[in-house]
Amino acid sequence: MNTTLRKSMLPLAVLVAGLAWYAMQAHAAIEVAKVGDDELSCEQIAAEVKHMDAIAASGSADAAAAKQRKERLMALAKATKCKVK
Repeated sequence: MNTTLRKSMLPLAVLVAGLAWYAMQAHAAIEVAKVGDDELSCEQIAAEVKHMDAIAASGSADAAAAKQRKERLMALAKATKCKVK
């Protein structure tokens, strides 16, 4: 393949990869929005609480948000009489 042709295709390949990544991110956001907290089962609440604990313990930038999410989940568990360890 011609070197000039390969060089001119590189920006196109980067653009296509970027669009594919953006489409996957948009799809993930849509999937999350389909299920509200009030539609979670007790098992799902417990799993989500465990996941939020792991994020908070990791010390990542999302730790504060994970702590707030855990508090909302614990309030939901109490309101729906779910037992969360």
